[in-house]
Amino acid sequence: MATAAAGIAASRGSRRRSTKGEQLSARRQAAVKREHAEHEFVGALFAKHDKNQSGKLEQDQLRALMEELHPGVEVHEAEVRYVLKLADANDSNAVDKHELKVAMTVWMGLKEDQKFIDSRFEVYDSNRSGALERPQLEALLTDLNGGEAPAQSSVEWVIQRADEAKTGAIERDELRAAVALWYGHYAENAADEADGAQAEEEPASFGCCGLFGGSRGATVAPEP
Repeated sequence: MATAAAGIAASRGSRRRSTKGEQLSARRQAAVKREHAEHEFVGALFAKHDKNQSGKLEQDQLRALMEELHPGVEVHEAEVRYVLKLADANDSNAVDKHELKVAMTVWMGLKEDQKFIDSRFEVYDSNRSGALERPQLEALLTDLNGGEAPAQSSVEWVIQRADEAKTGAIERDELRAAVALWYGHYAENAADEADGAQAEEEPASFGCCGLFGGSRGATVAPEP
C-alpha cells in the first residue's frame, strides 16, 4: 500500500511539474512573439521615416515619427531635443535603429507626464489667469525638482524659450514645451554632474561651464 501511495504521489508531482513547465513554456513563447512583433514594428517605423536611407533619423525625421505616434499633436522642438538627448547614446545628434526603442519609450513617458501635469494646471494657476506667472511656474518646477526650488536663472531660461506669446508667463498651450525644456535641463545637468565627478577623478586640461552661462543652474534632484 505504501509503495502504491508513493507511486501515486510521485505521479501527481510529476504532472504538476509538467503543467508548470508547460505554463512557463507558453509564457516564454508569448514573450518571444511579443518581442518579435515589437522588433518588426520598430524596424518598419524606422525604415518609413529614414527617408534618405542614412541609417539614422535626423531631428526633422524624428519629429515626424513622434507626430505619427501621437496623431494631431504638433511636436515642439524642445520635445524633440529632450528625446534625442536621452536616446542618442553615441552622440551622433540623431537616432539610429538600435536607439529608436529607447526614443519611443522616452517620448511616451514624456507625454504621460505632460498629460498629468496639464491636468493639474489649475492647481498652480492660483489666480485663474490662464497662465503660469513666474512664481507659479517656479512652484511647478520646484515640484518637478523633487521639492528643491530651482535657480532664478533656470526659471528665466524656461520662460524665455517656452513663452512663444511673449507675455512673460507660460500659457496652457505652452506648458508642454516648458515641461520638455525642464526635463531636458535635468538631463543636461545630470550629464554635467557626471562629467564633473569624472573630472575630479581625472583632471581635465580645460574648464567647463554649466547649462546657464558660467554656473550649473538648478540643483538636480531625483527625476520626477
